[in-house]
Amino acid sequence: MKKLSSTRDTKSKQVPVYISGKRCWLEGDSGASETIVSKWFWNNVLGKPTLQRTAETITDFSGNQVRLMGKLKCDFKVNGRKNQGVLYVTEGHTSSVLGRSWTDKVHLKWILKPKIKPQFKKKKERCCVVNNRSQL
Repeated sequence: MKKLSSTRDTKSKQVPVYISGKRCWLEGDSGASETIVSKWFWNNVLGKPTLQRTAETITDFSGNQVRLMGKLKCDFKVNGRKNQGVLYVTEGHTSSVLGRSWTDKVHLKWILKPKIKPQFKKKKERCCVVNNRSQL
């Protein structure tokens, strides 16, 4: 069973991607293991290409099984780098997500900025935050 994990963020990163030559936008999710699109996206953006049946299962970030219509082996391009990958199509209304199955192939690295700022106890004594605990 493949695990599709995701953390919902109000500031999602929309990434321009070419799928089989068609330019589109997917939500970049470094926590998602697979690249998935909704039935609507498959039909209206990609033009309903033929899907392969799949017995694979994918779970979302909450552990719920995602119902799949099928999968599509396709060419894709991200950040100017081309490759081939598997695109899963869901039956439900889900976000279209660019997962690690594709980003790893094109060596796309996510830049994560920590939101924890260093804290200071006294003017001359500096400390930093390690695993949410202050240390001198």
